[in-house]
Amino acid sequence: EAAAPTHEAAPHEDAMQEDRAGQAQERTDQPVPGGEDGVPGPAQRPLSELSAPTSHAHPSGRPGEAVLEEALARWREELVDLGGVASLDDITLLEGVVDLTAAHPSGLAQLYAGRPTHLSSLVRERSALGVARQSLREVAGRTDLLARQFGVAPVYLALGVASWSEAVPTTDADDPGLAEQAEPLDVAEPAESAGDQGEQAQAAAAGLTRTINAPVLLRPVRLASTGGDAALTLGPSIEVNPVVTRALRSAGCRTDVDAVARASLSELGFTPRAALTRLGSLGRQFLPDFEIHERLVVGAFVHPGQALVEDFDATIERARASALVAALAGDPDAQAALALPLEQADGVDRDPALERGVGDLDVAQLDAVEAVSTGASLLLDAPPGSDVVDTLAAVLADAAASGRTVLHVPATGADGHAVAQALREQGLGDLVVDLTEDAGWRLHAAQSIKNSLGVEPPVLDVTGILGLRERLGEVRERLTSSLEALHVPRQPWGVSAYEALQHLAEFTTGRSRSRTGARVEWGMLERLDEEGLDQARTLLHRAHALELLTPSTASSAWNGVTVAD
Repeated sequence: EAAAPTHEAAPHEDAMQEDRAGQAQERTDQPVPGGEDGVPGPAQRPLSELSAPTSHAHPSGRPGEAVLEEALARWREELVDLGGVASLDDITLLEGVVDLTAAHPSGLAQLYAGRPTHLSSLVRERSALGVARQSLREVAGRTDLLARQFGVAPVYLALGVASWSEAVPTTDADDPGLAEQAEPLDVAEPAESAGDQGEQAQAAAAGLTRTINAPVLLRPVRLASTGGDAALTLGPSIEVNPVVTRALRSAGCRTDVDAVARASLSELGFTPRAALTRLGSLGRQFLPDFEIHERLVVGAFVHPGQALVEDFDATIERARASALVAALAGDPDAQAALALPLEQADGVDRDPALERGVGDLDVAQLDAVEAVSTGASLLLDAPPGSDVVDTLAAVLADAAASGRTVLHVPATGADGHAVAQALREQGLGDLVVDLTEDAGWRLHAAQSIKNSLGVEPPVLDVTGILGLRERLGEVRERLTSSLEALHVPRQPWGVSAYEALQHLAEFTTGRSRSRTGARVEWGMLERLDEEGLDQARTLLHRAHALELLTPSTASSAWNGVTVAD
């Protein structure tokens, strides 16, 4: 969710419920508070601007550069391990796809029009429908698993499948998976295009090539289950498979293939044939052994792990320049620069007029909101049972009230929807753009921002707000006075009312609870000081010794028996 008008990190909800209820991250594009005159704090400044001791200087001039590079390489390897099956360049490797190549024309027209379309409308033949339903269940199961692991798992309709020969890069020559797909390459046959010759020539010399079977056009699909028949709805966007795009660019193609794909979407509807024909022509011109086959396949072609690797590579230079990334990598200079002291947590309830955020928050939640507002980079540990959703909503609302923008990246779609709903319930729905699980987020985000810019500022009831604050202040004073009085020791006993209530609760609960019905008369409590208690104990012991507390009549089996004439 984006809350209109942080550069700080707030709780990011964690999926490991046994350790913590949630955490959250924020990313902002405005100066953060805490720096004087709007100057960003050290967490937001580039690494090159941080003053650092010379004792850790790297020979290249950047402190801790070796540590940073080692960490970046390690992180990338971990992301690659999460990548899963590369189905974008070999559709045959993907388990669980729904083949709609022979779909019924009327159902296909409904699907292309953007309306929810039942699977039974696309596949009319009974046995084929059973196979399609089973395949769709496999797709749904795979996406659910990926969504739980990565937070997102897009499903696409692939239009057209292209195949071509590609030389195996020398860096991948030792990959056993690629070696199985590789075949000897006839190096005597010239290439069809003058593309990127470096790795291609080396791979050709090694005599290895592989066949790519890649989807061409990708349109996002939303799956919905309505009874026994699932429904598919196409998203409003379209893109060319990045594998196809990279291959064409590497071969020297300068055509904007994304523009070719977008041309298939118009006010008249969706007509992909012209785009597939144009892309097929480009493929035959630039790629060896290129063929394109008309197929319609639904599946989770984009593994979130692969997308993470691509995002990592795209932002690697920004990561190298980030002080926060360097600190996470273990650079001691960056860690020292970011180790900002935080104020001691205040365990006292705040004055309502001075509270930050929104909603009814306890002191621990207010401490978190205030800590995040300083602009420091933080990890907030929320134990199980914590009200993470309202805390996040308060953090986002405080950022908006401070004139900043904030991006909340939830761990799951349900977490994101919950935070957005909490803001709506507080009357801040017009500040939120919820893009969670939104296939058309690009279109909706732009439209939402456009609408927000044209909204007139709301008319506030200043008098009513001030009156409400005054009433809240009065209630707070009364509650504070009552709470303080509850804990004040009372003389002559030296015990507070709170302690008396606690002991009374202990006496009246449990197996050994008190069963007496006696009550202390008004005014007698004042006589139960230390001297009075000693006198009472003496009297009770003497009464027990004289058997005054023992029933005078022994219990008998005849007691209570009804005698009738």
